[in-house]
Amino acid sequence: MTLTAASSTLRELHQALTTAHFEGVALYDAEGGAMWSDGAPLAVEAAAWILDEAVEPEESVVHQGRQYLVQTLEAYGERIGRLIWQPTGPVSDAELNKTRLIRQLVQRIGTLDYELDNLSSELAETYESIHLLCDVAQASTRTTSAQQLCQVLLEDLVRQVKSRGGAILMAESHQNLTDSWKIAATVGELPDWRAGGRVSPVGILQQIFESGQGVLVDSVAQTNADQDPLLDQATHSVLAAPLLAGDQVHGVLVLVDRLDEESQAFDSRDRQIVDATATQGAAMILGMRLAEYSKEMEIGRKIQQSLLPSEIPQPVRTQVAGLCAMARVVGGDFYDVGLTEDGVFQAVIADVSGHDLGSALLMSSARAQFHSELRHKCSLGEAASRLNAQLYKDLSGAGLFLTYFLIQWDPTSETLQYASGGHNPALLIQKNGTEVHSLEATGMPAGVVPVAKIGQEHRGLEAGDLCLLYTDGLTEAARPDGEMFGEERLARVLQDNHSLSATEILSRIEAEIRHFTGEQVLQDDGTAVLVKVLAPTVDQTE
Repeated sequence: MTLTAASSTLRELHQALTTAHFEGVALYDAEGGAMWSDGAPLAVEAAAWILDEAVEPEESVVHQGRQYLVQTLEAYGERIGRLIWQPTGPVSDAELNKTRLIRQLVQRIGTLDYELDNLSSELAETYESIHLLCDVAQASTRTTSAQQLCQVLLEDLVRQVKSRGGAILMAESHQNLTDSWKIAATVGELPDWRAGGRVSPVGILQQIFESGQGVLVDSVAQTNADQDPLLDQATHSVLAAPLLAGDQVHGVLVLVDRLDEESQAFDSRDRQIVDATATQGAAMILGMRLAEYSKEMEIGRKIQQSLLPSEIPQPVRTQVAGLCAMARVVGGDFYDVGLTEDGVFQAVIADVSGHDLGSALLMSSARAQFHSELRHKCSLGEAASRLNAQLYKDLSGAGLFLTYFLIQWDPTSETLQYASGGHNPALLIQKNGTEVHSLEATGMPAGVVPVAKIGQEHRGLEAGDLCLLYTDGLTEAARPDGEMFGEERLARVLQDNHSLSATEILSRIEAEIRHFTGEQVLQDDGTAVLVKVLAPTVDQTE
């Protein structure tokens, strides 16, 4: 107890400094427990009354005709006890100074006791935290995935804190942390909580996401439990801490209800343990997730590269070149080209929304559908409408959509036919670079509605004309200040270099974008197909 050593010291001090003007002195701790008394015993009723009174650090009070001198003992602004003196008559200044000296010495000893008690408590809590963090570190060595690590970490924490259960939730998207959150691990029988389930970041989750701070709810009954996915009527208290990467919240660790407390409420010790675990665990979980994400990106990148044409057919009187400037993340871009038996050149460029493995896989499926559809002898509009119907289920089920641009170039009739589902306008450069035209979309992206009618347009091309199909990774390439390369700069590069070969023009576009963005890493793949019409040779004119 905080004043144990002080009571022994007080006994010695009082024997040396006592005077005839005091019947005795009594020492009480902060809870009103009697620690020691000397001289005339203080009446129990009088002591209870005095201890209940809000008195100054040093004050003389009267109870039932008896005078008492009350001195408060403090440590770090917190009351740790009281001395109650019983004078027999008027107290001189000299005698009062003696009591103050005793009070100061007793308070000093009490403060040391107080510090020792707190230090012992902190050491115990620190030991528990270190022990748990060691378990977390060991858990990372015996798990092979971030989800397994979440489960092991949560089980250890629930056991350490002795809670009814808990969960770890992780933001599903690396790009948009406000999307739905996935339950990565659960422990205990908690209604509506299951591993792999998803919740919206509202209520406690929203509060943690916006503040970056943990939350301790002592009484769920005082909150809107019906509107919070982490709460239910059986829950009494909640303790949650964010999983941070820098100042961004990527996940939340949640515990509910202590089992060894009547109120089932968590205390400051629990909060320290949970905060420490969240800090240590976040680095391990997010590091493992990043490794998994990087592996996914590498798989997606290989998928993209494998689907690009190894060779590009060259129709008569035409040069065709393709470009895919890879960013550091996986995109859903692709292009494909082909040449029919009667010499008609076909090309498609497309972009699946999103930048993850799912986008890359859907891009692979879409490419196969385009490849198959363009073999049929039908108009581009009909082909595009059928493609929309075939791709709708997969795209909408994944919450994605796909934009595309289809062309057919017939060198014999010098006619370019095209159909586009919500894609960037193709750029048409004519009359030796003096005219720039945009070929706008003729319908909506695939994956938006199950049935869509896609129109078809055509343009005549002459020798020297250029037609560029591209994805927004080129025009949205940005400087560090956020300024984008844009369609006007892209068109200017085509105009300034229209006399070069198709391959050289694409190389010049890529170089201009790299120069514009400087050291800034591209955030999206930039893909392009360029068609350049050549003048007929002597043999062809004859």
